[in-house]
Amino acid sequence: MSTAATQPCEGASLWQVLKRTVSEWSADRASLLAAAVAYYAIFSIGPLLIISIAVVGMIFGQRAARGQIQPQLTQYFGEGPAKFIQEMVAKAGFSPGLSFAGILSIVLIVYAATNLFAALQQTLNVIFDVKPKPDRGWMALIRDRGMTFLMVALVGLFMLASIVLNTVLATITKGGLRMLGGHSGASAFLLEAVSFLVSAAVFTGVFAMLFKYLPDIKISWRETLIGAVVTAVLFTLGRIGLGYYLSRASVAGPFGAAGSLVIVMLFIYYSAQILFLGAEFTEAWACRQGQKIQPAENAMAAGVKSSRQRKKGEGQRAAARQGSPSKKGAGHWWTGGQGTQRGPAYKIQSSGGRA
Repeated sequence: MSTAATQPCEGASLWQVLKRTVSEWSADRASLLAAAVAYYAIFSIGPLLIISIAVVGMIFGQRAARGQIQPQLTQYFGEGPAKFIQEMVAKAGFSPGLSFAGILSIVLIVYAATNLFAALQQTLNVIFDVKPKPDRGWMALIRDRGMTFLMVALVGLFMLASIVLNTVLATITKGGLRMLGGHSGASAFLLEAVSFLVSAAVFTGVFAMLFKYLPDIKISWRETLIGAVVTAVLFTLGRIGLGYYLSRASVAGPFGAAGSLVIVMLFIYYSAQILFLGAEFTEAWACRQGQKIQPAENAMAAGVKSSRQRKKGEGQRAAARQGSPSKKGAGHWWTGGQGTQRGPAYKIQSSGGRA
């Protein structure tokens, strides 16, 4: 926790909120947290896309769903990494059915896909300065894993919404330009603007759900939505900048065949840092509004000890005040059970033998 976090923030100016955001983002070591998320994402992106394609395929069909997701991947990562991800999805395919192998493959794919959101939950807990209670029980763990699965399903739904909105708005924009006799330059600009607005709207919904339900915190919807909008705008702008940079810089060149994997990891790494910056802004903004974020019922502040830890500490302090046998050496063979003097000679003397 930085020095800015200990200062009063209620009623702070926008500049102070931004300063606190950057200070906390640096103090929480967002780059290290983003590296952990990028690592988990590499193993989860295949199963996550399989589930997303299954959700989109309920409307468009499996073949059409894969065709719709391909342009989205190319837009984010570039043509080479997009093909790499598609090959990963194809090789991670499973055989649905009621057989043992089919059920096992579904369970493993769901578990692998939820690992990314489990990692995001832990990192967001660090950002919001909370931690789960150590004695919260198995039901809380099952509930957390269930929440990560809901996040996976929501990603598929938001991807479906993004595809539908992009298609509808692009059709409306092209039709309006034809009616107004617009030229190709204006058409391209309007399509880019529409794509930006749709992406920002979709990511606002994604980040709002992440901030509201994934970490172990209590936060109002008003502060959640404001933070989600800011994060979505930053994320969309960052995605455009990252795409421009990665498509023109020879980042993957030194890595040879692993270049596509490196580009995907770099994209996720920098995107995760933008996400954490938005989370820090959400916390700073909530504090400014007098709605300081509180731990949920199954969590506690990061610097607070649980009741079990407090009882253990009180017991250790009481033992230290009364005198611990292990410290005085009572009952051990090298002291003869009396005092702190040591050695075989003392043991013989204390038992009545010669010194």
